[in-house]
Amino acid sequence: MKQVSDKLYIAPQITAADIHAAKAQGIVAIVNNRPDGEEASQPSSSENHSVAATVGLGYTHIPVVPGQITRGQVADFQAALENADGPVLAHCKTGTRSATLHAIGEVLDGRMAKSEVVPLGARLGIDLSGAVKWLDANEANLTSAKPDVKAFFDKRTFSVQYVVSDPATNRCAIIDPVLDFDEKSGATATINADRILDYIRSNGLEVEWILDTHPHADHFSAAQYLKEKTGAPTAIGEKVVEVQKLWKRFYHWPDFPADGSQWDKLFAEGETFKLGKIDAKVLFSPGHTLASITYVRPRHAFHAGFGHGPLRFSRRQRVAPLGFDPADSCPARRDPHLRRS
Repeated sequence: MKQVSDKLYIAPQITAADIHAAKAQGIVAIVNNRPDGEEASQPSSSENHSVAATVGLGYTHIPVVPGQITRGQVADFQAALENADGPVLAHCKTGTRSATLHAIGEVLDGRMAKSEVVPLGARLGIDLSGAVKWLDANEANLTSAKPDVKAFFDKRTFSVQYVVSDPATNRCAIIDPVLDFDEKSGATATINADRILDYIRSNGLEVEWILDTHPHADHFSAAQYLKEKTGAPTAIGEKVVEVQKLWKRFYHWPDFPADGSQWDKLFAEGETFKLGKIDAKVLFSPGHTLASITYVRPRHAFHAGFGHGPLRFSRRQRVAPLGFDPADSCPARRDPHLRRS
């Protein structure tokens, strides 16, 4: 087991005994980068997964055929590390594929220069020239696949809305748009949404998606207004249905359709979709709300949370009513009149 960084260790093919030893050394998760059946004596992924579960380790299988690494596999590898609460042990036959995935991701995210890849391999005692060749071969595609991101801050709700666009096609997605609301008068307005539309028009963009990362408890969404103006479909994670059921019961609203039908598309965990020519993936990321998801695109992850930010991969997420936030998980915390003595 060789240490690559504070978060990552690599190894050749591991056995059940190695998994027990890794647990004793503080490893919290295993990432298997080897396809099943490469060798007759090789433990299957399901076998090692079962052992890992027995000792309380996370387990992710991202099988990589030698010489056929994809950008999606790099992103999945980064996500596996990011989602782990401690050190991760990644392995393949020799450790080279695991280290290659790591090195490519580090270069793509700007934490490592391409010139540093081969020296990293030398330190680990493995040949990482394949990572450099992959980066050289994919340079043009990676450049064209990088989205443009424009943020719009709303001071009243202290949230950030985004327009994410594909420069190659000028197609864009609007993420977490805010509908203006004045609490004293009960009036709504579309100042924020119109500002977004002005930006889209002035940059010659075509709206392909209107995306929510979660049901909003503290403000209204302008998704339906923007759909009326652009014709683009709205989408959110499928877990929103569970949140709607929760609040349907709380507000004694028997006629409310708690089925997610307020959106055109309900994304499932791991589902992929296109923004222009850019691949995007949906990750279920509960925490800010029970239904929060993260939209992962090259070099960005748009998630529910403070500012609904995009996360730059450091290493390592709706017009509907009825939101839920763990910070306000009990409605009584939002309304003192509901509190019990």
